[in-house]
Amino acid sequence: MSNKIIFNEIPVVILSGGVGIRMGKDEGFIPKSMVEINKHPLLFYIMSHYGASGFKRFIICGGHRIDTIKKYVVRIKKDYPVSLDWRIEVINTGVENMTGSRVAQIRERIGKCPVFCLTYGDTISDVNLQELLSFHSNQKKMGTLVAVHPSIRFRILGLYGDEDTIRGFSAKPILQNDFINGGYYVFNSTIFNLDSLKTDSKCILETGVLEDIVSQNELCAYRHTGFWQNLDTERDREKISEWLNKVDQLKRKQNATCLKKG
Repeated sequence: MSNKIIFNEIPVVILSGGVGIRMGKDEGFIPKSMVEINKHPLLFYIMSHYGASGFKRFIICGGHRIDTIKKYVVRIKKDYPVSLDWRIEVINTGVENMTGSRVAQIRERIGKCPVFCLTYGDTISDVNLQELLSFHSNQKKMGTLVAVHPSIRFRILGLYGDEDTIRGFSAKPILQNDFINGGYYVFNSTIFNLDSLKTDSKCILETGVLEDIVSQNELCAYRHTGFWQNLDTERDREKISEWLNKVDQLKRKQNATCLKKG
């Protein structure tokens, strides 16, 4: 991979083919990437994050309710001028296929690109994508994943020693000494040469394929301590909404400051 990274030529693969999620009484089961947050589907924020760093080519691996994704992609260029120079493909990678199978199916669309990004349609973060690509390039490994600190969904009881009396409740903590797979990846196209990555519907990226790369000492971690959130529940949607509101407020303040200086 060349030291000069041309972001608009690097494909961004978004996995959005799962069974989906039911959010609210009337929304039914829809792809998680199409769950609306602050008037836009999560997919829009994911692509905007990459787009702001110079990425322009998106390959969406769909499956369940792929029609809703295709209709939105047609509409997005009409509604949001920021997306006019994005090149978006929506590929039907099957309803029942696992993540590894979906990746294997888009080999031909990656073509001669030596590297590509990969993420999930149910995860959003403020990870610095340009730094991530530079890190991957410098590591000279087949793959890089973004590692994030996991949060605990339940409050921890204040129990000390063998005492049975509860002394209090802690806030839901983030485990500062541990990391989990944050679902943002950069891969060299040589990943398609692995025997473990195949179009078989049961091929799973997160187990067999990643473990294969680890066994070859070819996977490294980019540590991210900023915002990260996956979407599984209504509460998760609220957390993402709150974060997006904070980002929007910060941008308004920055714009106001620039106008004053001007």
